[in-house]
Amino acid sequence: AMEFSLIPTMEFRLHLTMIKGVVFDMDGTITVPVIDFKKLRNELNVDNKWDLLKDLNRLTIIEKKRHLSVIDKYEKEAINNLILQKGVVQSILMLKKSGLKLAILTRNSLENTEHVINKIGIEFDIVLTRSFPHVKPEPEPIYYLLKKWNLEKQHLIIVGDNKDDILCGKNAGIKTCLYVHDSSNINKQNVMPDYIINNYEEFNLLIEPII
Repeated sequence: AMEFSLIPTMEFRLHLTMIKGVVFDMDGTITVPVIDFKKLRNELNVDNKWDLLKDLNRLTIIEKKRHLSVIDKYEKEAINNLILQKGVVQSILMLKKSGLKLAILTRNSLENTEHVINKIGIEFDIVLTRSFPHVKPEPEPIYYLLKKWNLEKQHLIIVGDNKDDILCGKNAGIKTCLYVHDSSNINKQNVMPDYIINNYEEFNLLIEPII
């Protein structure tokens, strides 16, 4: 199995000198995760294989409505108890000041995402929520960003705490950074991200060459 160095070597970090844009997942990456997905899935009576957004299309209109209202309830609760990850605002600010393009790519709603952005207090160049026709792990949101920003694949990195974030980046052919925290239930070996961080101090070490 491949070992990941948490403190990236210089040679490792040099790959990042090409980066001109950073795509952030929101829940659990920018914010401290508070949604109890196990409880949510129990309430919806679905298992782990069920995709909370994509599989909605398999439901009747009435069931779909109920699912969405339950998801909405949990998301609202999360927004009301919103805590940003330690150091994330400073990291985003450094990227912003260095002239990098910034995006949020989330499966959450626009309303909740705007709430988080207000809390961060920094403007993102592009925000893609679940109202975008494609959601992670599909690569289309990344293709959209590349086109909008007129960048090549090697210019972009996605940061996220979930398998879908890493797969979305890999499917689109861009660099990936997995954010591992206490609530991460992710097998690092399965998704094989390019980089792994445990906090934003490590993220700052990683992005040093581009800021």
